[in-house]
Amino acid sequence: MLVAQRVNDHLSGKSPHAMCDNCIQVELGLTQVAQATQITCALGTTADFSRGQGVCVVCGRDRIVIRRA
Repeated sequence: MLVAQRVNDHLSGKSPHAMCDNCIQVELGLTQVAQATQITCALGTTADFSRGQGVCVVCGRDRIVIRRA
């Protein structure tokens, strides 16, 4: 399965909660946070996802997060 599809599926499973790129990286076992960031930036431009400042459901930090719209 492509990494982008894994990220999409993972975020869909967390809906309606938001996650930061760092936690997405850790939970999916990606080698670099840049992988998650590249994918979430692209997903954030679609009508299906919302990306912006918020609190991550996993780490509880206030940072850039993404959620299923």
